[in-house]
Amino acid sequence: ERRTGNGRLAARHHAVMPVTIHDVARRAGVSPSTVSRVLNGTSPVREDKRQLVLEAAAAWRATHAGLAM
Repeated sequence: ERRTGNGRLAARHHAVMPVTIHDVARRAGVSPSTVSRVLNGTSPVREDKRQLVLEAAAAWRATHAGLAM
């Protein structure tokens, strides 16, 4: 508990930035386009790259609030 100079409780703001396609791409070592194709299922992606993207997205979800696309 922390109080301000006037005795009121200080507000605690913990801003969590949404995870972006670019964040997942960096973590997986692939392009943002590849992440988009995997997550949207719009075109074929090599299985090894697909796994990298899914693992990176799962790791972000475990530590962040959500995935913004």
